[in-house]
Amino acid sequence: MERQGPPKPGLLSFSRATPIRLITRLRFCLTGALVVSAIAGCSTNTAPLTYAGTAQTRAPMATISALYVVDHRNEADPTWYGAIRGGFGNPLKTLHSDKPIQTTFRDAFEAALAARGVHLDPRTKGPAVSVTVAEFEADQVMRSEVKMRFDVAVADAASGRQYYQREIYEDPVSGAALATGIFADTKDLQALTQATMDRAIDDAIDEPAFLAAIRSHQRNGA
Repeated sequence: MERQGPPKPGLLSFSRATPIRLITRLRFCLTGALVVSAIAGCSTNTAPLTYAGTAQTRAPMATISALYVVDHRNEADPTWYGAIRGGFGNPLKTLHSDKPIQTTFRDAFEAALAARGVHLDPRTKGPAVSVTVAEFEADQVMRSEVKMRFDVAVADAASGRQYYQREIYEDPVSGAALATGIFADTKDLQALTQATMDRAIDDAIDEPAFLAAIRSHQRNGA
């Protein structure tokens, strides 16, 4: 009779001599691991984003008649903005704002404008500000990264004539996380996203040419 050699390293091999109890335990452990992985992949987390810039509130200096924000990300869920992922890129914990990103971004932009003395009043004849969000995504595998890209423009509210336009892009990457995968805390990725949004909006509004375009097109003193 031909003798069989030892099993090759790295292969899970059973023989007639392998106790049934051991095989059962191994199967139970493998099944449990798959169940835990499946459950972890279904974790949905509401992590609101609220503007908290550092600009000191100034006295009113100008008004805008409209503020338009459009979300061009084409996400099936408009509240989604990020995920903590496994080693294969599979989402383990997803992050959602408490309202659509379009509304989240509009509220943040309006608050940042007001802090700089620019107020929204549809009754005035001031210019209109439009923001088009192209990227708004946060990911964590070993490190955390947030990609944020949007276009901001100032135009005449009646004719649509554009006075100013600029694209803002942020792509910060944090150091290696202490906890990853299902052990990672969504608050860390939420905080990085919040800081990135605040910084990007501050950068857009504090551009002198942006504020000049608003101030110089106040019609009839409004």
